[in-house]
Amino acid sequence: MESMSGRLSEADLRGHFGNYGEVKHVVNNHPEQLHNNGTSINKKIFLGCLPSDLTELESKDYFESFGTVTDASFVYDKKNHKPRGFGFVSFDSEEAVDNVLQKGFHKLKNQTVEVKRAKSEEDRNQELHNNGSSIH
Repeated sequence: MESMSGRLSEADLRGHFGNYGEVKHVVNNHPEQLHNNGTSINKKIFLGCLPSDLTELESKDYFESFGTVTDASFVYDKKNHKPRGFGFVSFDSEEAVDNVLQKGFHKLKNQTVEVKRAKSEEDRNQELHNNGSSIH
């Protein structure tokens, strides 16, 4: 059965792929983490306007002052492998994200970097759908 987000449960995945052989592990790339009130837990921030010479390690080191960083990744052009100027940093707690968001902009390598709470794929798709339907 699908979860509230529309994703299949681990049991469903095991059942389906078990038809093709033994399933040893199921990896959930989109863990369903919810507060008691049903709102999603978000431990990731979006970074925009990144300096082209900033490394993922340097961004991780900077944001460690706000809380424990679990991942830092930048988005690269698929053809030329150059940075596209944005990325994401994940923390082990929402509190760390809230600490970072006390300021909307941070200075990294003498460049102002935009920082926002990252949106889920589902939220981004909903925004695209809503924006598209408002055009006449």
